[in-house]
Amino acid sequence: MAFGLEGDSWPFPNFDNADVFVERLRRVGYLRYDPLVEDAWHEVRRERSQRTLQRHFLQATGLRLGEARQIERARHATYLLRQGHAITDVVAHTGYYDQAHLTHALKQYMGQTPGEILRHDEKGQMSFLYKTTTFA
Repeated sequence: MAFGLEGDSWPFPNFDNADVFVERLRRVGYLRYDPLVEDAWHEVRRERSQRTLQRHFLQATGLRLGEARQIERARHATYLLRQGHAITDVVAHTGYYDQAHLTHALKQYMGQTPGEILRHDEKGQMSFLYKTTTFA
């Protein structure tokens, strides 16, 4: 199966070819490195206000900076749980208020509860546990 994008036929990505799909998007110019996005993520202003960087981040990524940070925090918590850390330790290490707060965030962003993650219950979701070069 494929979809059309500006006159070209693109195969739908899957788990096995997602990296090839993303590389093709980058090569034809649909994805690009944006230093202002990285500046916003790392809170580097470089003669721009924090609010300007936040607006640029939203425009460039489609996510508010706070949302992206919440996703990253949930991803990190999931990684720690998969490494075998206790839920209470993960709560303390990742800055969640309590276990209910962690559970709500993981259900919202990862689609699983901490218990499901600890049991490695798979629900056919793509992993957010990869390492990125920009948002590591």
